Amino acid sequence: MYDPSSINDAICMDPAFLDPEFPPAIVPFHFESKGTRVFGDFYLAQGEGKKGLVIVSTQMFGGESLDSVIHPLMMSGIHVIKYHPRGMWDNKCEYSLWSAADDLNALIDFVRSCDEPGKKTPNGHTYRIDPDRIALFGLSGGGGNVSYAVCAERNDINYAIAVAPGNLEYQLTPEVLERSRPFFGIAKEMTGGRIDLEKSLAAMTPAESNRFNIIGLVPKLLSKHLMLIGASYDATSPVDVCHKPIARALKSAGAAHFTDVILESDHRLLTKRIALARLMISWLKSEGNF
Repeated sequence: MYDPSSINDAICMDPAFLDPEFPPAIVPFHFESKGTRVFGDFYLAQGEGKKGLVIVSTQMFGGESLDSVIHPLMMSGIHVIKYHPRGMWDNKCEYSLWSAADDLNALIDFVRSCDEPGKKTPNGHTYRIDPDRIALFGLSGGGGNVSYAVCAERNDINYAIAVAPGNLEYQLTPEVLERSRPFFGIAKEMTGGRIDLEKSLAAMTPAESNRFNIIGLVPKLLSKHLMLIGASYDATSPVDVCHKPIARALKSAGAAHFTDVILESDHRLLTKRIALARLMISWLKSEGNF
């Protein structure tokens, strides 16, 4: 049987050998969310036996969402999924944090049934997912806030890692929206009008805001295994107004399994990707035996 612990360092070394019976694989797949087909890629770790799974929830701009952690996670014996939320790259739906969370819930339901009879990988095997070891992970609002929100509302999800999520108690005030207008304009121009953050945030109803307000979700998160990662030079989600208040709220409420880390980098952790991968793998294996 293939033992992923035989890898000396999944971050910078290839596996010691290839398991010919249960090799790694990248499997395109789709699932249904609110009557619409959603696409993604399933990165299957090699080796027999059920494994933990990390679901990468895409940040609001789409595209690169800390994707550099996917390969190290897979090489360390952890499955990974990245999906493309409705409305992000198509014109059939309108993307929002709410729709992204609904998609993530639908995806969780899908992967928890992946090993039902008849569902096989291209190699003819089951997907080998341990339903008790599913972790949600993502960057910023679309990744971090959505991951924590879905973790809070599901009894069958107990692990979540948020990188630089927003603090909606701070970000949705009229004063902050006004100060952020230049950044919103740049984002809209860079994405060809696809992402209109000012419109999305200003149009949020109280129910929508509450669903993704991590501080408000603290009572539902106290028993979960959570990691919160901030960046000291983050201009999008500044640590003093986003990371630190969220961490303080969780610690003050007595969160049982909470870890927070601040890395010396920017919002996308461009200079700390290796550190991020090491941190994630170490935390997942120590917190949940992934």
